[in-house]
Amino acid sequence: MKALGLPDEAWGRVKILPETSRFIEGHKEMTRGKDFLFALGAIGPGHEFSIPTMFAYLIEGLKKNTSLTDEDVEYFSLHIVEDVEHAVVFNKLISRHVETEEGQKRLREGALQSLAYRKTFWDGLHRAVFGA
Repeated sequence: MKALGLPDEAWGRVKILPETSRFIEGHKEMTRGKDFLFALGAIGPGHEFSIPTMFAYLIEGLKKNTSLTDEDVEYFSLHIVEDVEHAVVFNKLISRHVETEEGQKRLREGALQSLAYRKTFWDGLHRAVFGA
């Protein structure tokens, strides 16, 4: 936020969008209240695998439409690299634990639920930035 000209004290005044809260709370619920394979699907394919693609577009848009530097978007750049590595780890976990059709179904359900929360998050962000 500092790179966008906002002072440090602005951090405490940023209003969290309802869609952001749903995304966070939904992921907490999926990883705490469901079975292991559902949670693995939510965090592996549903979350870690999608970050590199999303953040690449986000960086491109920020660089094209703001005066942010490579250093200013470093958080996103680092996550692209890190989450590619995380995906390798998750693929190994998945291959070890998803041996049945039921297991594959639970993993898929977790991934799809995570992606549904992510869509709601991006829809809310779009609404907040561009209007209804």
